[in-house]
Amino acid sequence: MLIFDVTDPDDPGYPVELRSVMLDGVVRNIAVHGDYAYVGAPPGRFSVVDVSNLSDPVLISMGNTPDILMAGYFLREILSLIAL
Repeated sequence: MLIFDVTDPDDPGYPVELRSVMLDGVVRNIAVHGDYAYVGAPPGRFSVVDVSNLSDPVLISMGNTPDILMAGYFLREILSLIAL
């Protein structure tokens, strides 16, 4: 997972890479809520990354979703629970 500085989203110019975090699989979905990025990588992998300091992101946990769920669906369910 790469983290970029896009100070002006309306005119991103050339985004500057701040940092990267090594994760399993190919990242397909990322949802950020507060200081955490929830990352989905099929088939069925997910990670939680603390992004409170964008220059030093920290991998908090990695795991598997149940076999019947894809990572993207799992992320939507997590965000639904957080929003409650």
